[in-house]
Amino acid sequence: MKRKKKQVKYLYFDYKNKQDGIYKPQWLTKTVEAGYSKRYMNTILLLLKLSKPSMILIHFLVEQMDERNYVANHGFIKDKFNELLSSLDQKPYADNTINKCFSELTKNNILLKPLKKPRGVYQVNPEYFFNGTEEERVKCIRAYLEDRNRYQVDKHRREEYLKEAKTTNLQDPDQESSSIEHSSS
Repeated sequence: MKRKKKQVKYLYFDYKNKQDGIYKPQWLTKTVEAGYSKRYMNTILLLLKLSKPSMILIHFLVEQMDERNYVANHGFIKDKFNELLSSLDQKPYADNTINKCFSELTKNNILLKPLKKPRGVYQVNPEYFFNGTEEERVKCIRAYLEDRNRYQVDKHRREEYLKEAKTTNLQDPDQESSSIEHSSS
């Protein structure tokens, strides 16, 4: 995932470099990350309960998640995670350790197992971390919660639609298509 960068221009005084008894300012620039992930306040107590490897992994996964908070437990992510650890002079984690971290994060409801997703795909719980707007976050939370009982939710929404259709004299789309079929016969 390519990260957005931003240039920050700032004024700098080099106190070692004096000209005519005066410190001369100079403008410098620094490149910083422009992207961000939000961590919500209700997360801190939950994170403190985690093992150290799981805590490190979730912070890495938050940086790797896509716009819908999905991450995967597969070799590419594990290799990338271990490369990061190695670059920080840390000992890489065995695959088994990483799998245990995924289990711990799932058990603590930090990672969610979405329905209708392939094995090994998880969603970082948007109640705790998110990359988008608050409106997108609410939609993401709602979609996850409603997917757990999709059939009943769809049935209820259809009933509500039909009630509204009757009060505004709209025709049921299923009846409309069947009446068209009967009239064309």
